[in-house]
Amino acid sequence: MNEGPEDFTCPQCKSRYRLVRVKPGPRTTNRPVHCIVCGHPLAPRDGEDVLKYLLISRSKVERPA
Repeated sequence: MNEGPEDFTCPQCKSRYRLVRVKPGPRTTNRPVHCIVCGHPLAPRDGEDVLKYLLISRSKVERPA
């Protein structure tokens, strides 16, 4: 398993994120996660890990109304 952050690109709009894997806490919920630029669904977990997406570069695509 990779211990540090990884680069991730939204497959729909190509916005760039820093992807961080963390262990779930006692209050962790299983909520959907979406790209904040285009709304494309992103994986909320990978196995036991919770995935956190930190936007580092916004694409030119705007989120649909």
